[in-house]
Amino acid sequence: MLRLHIVNIDRSNFSSETTVKFYRSNDATIDSLDTNIGIIETVPSLQPNATSRHTLEINVPLDAGDYYYGACVTPVTGETDITNNCTYGIRLHIFTPLEESQRIGFDNLNITNPKGIWSDGTTMWVTDPSMDTIFAYDMTTKLRNTSRDIANVTIGGGIINVSYIWSDGTTMWGLDRNENRMIAYDLATGLTIQTISLNLESNYTIADSNITLSATSNLGFTDFTYTSSNPSVASVLGNQLDFLSAGVTTIAAIQIGDANHRADSVSIDVRITGTSPQTVSFSLSQTDYTTASSPVTLSATASSGLEVTFSANNNDVVMFSGNLLNFIGVGTTEIRATQRGNSIYSSVTSSLSISVNSGVLGVTPVDFLIVYPNPSFGIFHLSRTADVVRIYDTEGRIIYRGRNIKKLDITNKPAGQYIIELDFGKEKGKYIVIKE
Repeated sequence: MLRLHIVNIDRSNFSSETTVKFYRSNDATIDSLDTNIGIIETVPSLQPNATSRHTLEINVPLDAGDYYYGACVTPVTGETDITNNCTYGIRLHIFTPLEESQRIGFDNLNITNPKGIWSDGTTMWVTDPSMDTIFAYDMTTKLRNTSRDIANVTIGGGIINVSYIWSDGTTMWGLDRNENRMIAYDLATGLTIQTISLNLESNYTIADSNITLSATSNLGFTDFTYTSSNPSVASVLGNQLDFLSAGVTTIAAIQIGDANHRADSVSIDVRITGTSPQTVSFSLSQTDYTTASSPVTLSATASSGLEVTFSANNNDVVMFSGNLLNFIGVGTTEIRATQRGNSIYSSVTSSLSISVNSGVLGVTPVDFLIVYPNPSFGIFHLSRTADVVRIYDTEGRIIYRGRNIKKLDITNKPAGQYIIELDFGKEKGKYIVIKE
């Protein structure tokens, strides 16, 4: 039986009434020069994009060989493109009948209730729904070929009631009528083929880490091994999946099968992007200090375990030496504990506000004056030249006096705090410096 659909591809106009003729050819190209099989049908006028459907039965030749059947529509008035008026040929192959002496007969299959059958031309397989084996027979000897049996089809969640079978020559599919499903078998090994599913998507962020992997087998197996092709991006421990950095990896779930069921696996390519959030724990024993409180040792920890650094938004009040906080002026500032992040973790900052007062020693700042670096190993610079400079130790003893000074050198003095008094005409200032 041939089925033909004829379409008016003109989107604006009705087509004229015409006819369609059917042909037989020796190749897949059909045209009006091929053998007309004597069937002509009328094609009515069609509105734009409309379809005319035709179905007919044909008598095929008795001689063995390949035959091609198709149809051509007679062009209508005004039709400019007639290159698409004929179909491609549909191939029909006629086999040579076997002589009686060539036909293979099986007098006794030795099974109770044969149901389904399929052959690759060398071996014939027969099902028996009452048994757990798909039986193989040699087409030449007509004898059982147990080496190609598909055995134990009911084990491990496989087919319970195998009835009908079909194969593409590599895989055989059996119909499980009880469970309304198809089960696949490897013809080369006779093992049941598993279908593995894995609860995994293809795109994640690092923050989605700590996923419990769960694979399933259509045969009921529950023991799986999980792997990651790129452990620097994602690690697998047991069935726990953790994302370590941005990148691409392949996650696989592997089931090893058994004597009757093939080992199978499923793999999913996973792309991980972004960074994971982290926190910084940071605190101070107090928020009010004096300049004499220096130095204060700062401590902060990041949930990622990465290094934390410190900074301030007012460097006229405090200075840092690693995790040591030194008070160099009077005022308020924000102390920041920062973990800058990396390819895995995002950056984070925790802040605390403090105030610094002059305290016992006292600090009197001078406009537009900076004493730097502070702390230092004994060399201090002034951003303005002082008319008079006096330096005291913490016991009030003067250790230095000078005029017209812009650079101070106390490298020969012990480490500790020192008071610098500065005169700028009528302006007078007092600063604390730290020699390390």
